[in-house]
Amino acid sequence: MLNRIYRRLFSRKWELLILGIVVTATTILGKVISVDHWESINWDLSSYSPWAPVLGLTWAGAYLGVLWLRKIRAPSLWLIGILGLGYSALMFWAIWIR
Repeated sequence: MLNRIYRRLFSRKWELLILGIVVTATTILGKVISVDHWESINWDLSSYSPWAPVLGLTWAGAYLGVLWLRKIRAPSLWLIGILGLGYSALMFWAIWIR
């Protein structure tokens, strides 16, 4: 019984829907947070909000999850996700750790 409920709740369609919503929401939220941060520093575009790398890492993880669940084999799409993950990790290091 629990196995059937688990399979229904976590089917591939639901996982793709959730990851798609996460990708879309983090993209929009990242833009909103960046514009709000730039507006608060008088449109000096030389810095990012501290939440930008967190949203970037979340976006990249969800994007790669969608590619993996859909079994997409296009190297260029995987490269976009891997580069996004690397850039977000570098930005996380520069803003939060350093």
